[in-house]
Amino acid sequence: MKGRIRAVKIVWSCLFSLCVGAYAARVLGDTKDTWKKIYDRNDIVVFMKDPSANGTISVRGEGLLGFSPAEVFSVIENTKRAPEWMPLVKERRTLEQLDATSRIDWTHIGLPWPLRDRYFIDRAQLTKNEQDGTYTISIKSVPEPKKSWLVDDKVLGFLHYSELTLTPLEGKKTYLTIEVNTDPRGEIPLWMVNLQQRQWPRKFIEGLRDELLEDRKKKIQSPQQPSAPEPGQSERSSSADQPSTK
Repeated sequence: MKGRIRAVKIVWSCLFSLCVGAYAARVLGDTKDTWKKIYDRNDIVVFMKDPSANGTISVRGEGLLGFSPAEVFSVIENTKRAPEWMPLVKERRTLEQLDATSRIDWTHIGLPWPLRDRYFIDRAQLTKNEQDGTYTISIKSVPEPKKSWLVDDKVLGFLHYSELTLTPLEGKKTYLTIEVNTDPRGEIPLWMVNLQQRQWPRKFIEGLRDELLEDRKKKIQSPQQPSAPEPGQSERSSSADQPSTK
């Protein structure tokens, strides 16, 4: 009898432990889905998650920029400027402008020999909160791109998701957050892919910050152009400046 009572207590103890563990996992979150900080320096913080089903890690970068969200967005949306600051980007162009807030972009990623270059065909969707001025850009690969968009000399990668948020702060500053999970596909070892992924958010934010600083320097160095005179003003001014002959 005592043996049966002891067995029942053990069973109830196990069930209680399972319930507590399930509750804790639900409240605190599965450790596989939590972000781990891997970099924190110069107002840039980078996090990563454990590999997803496709074997690639997800990464998130956060950074403080001394520029307004509108200034930051003006650089990000300019496809021609992407090779100047975006990591590994050799070319970026818009294939289709779907509407005022969404488009399909083609991006060429350059890789060192002997790896073949990659390219991505993605759809970007912009959302702007008119109340607080926050910009949100959501990007995913196009599942079935048109044949005319495909090329033979590069490997087509797949961007599972990317979300970039520009949150306005006081003093015309911006807090940038970007999350990415991408698969370059092909024969690149996963350890090499994940190593590059860990570094990408930092390089992205640093490159963007440097590009914005260059813009500011150019504005300071370039002399301001005088405003155009109103019709007839230049004639009146020039006649007024002439010495009187009377």
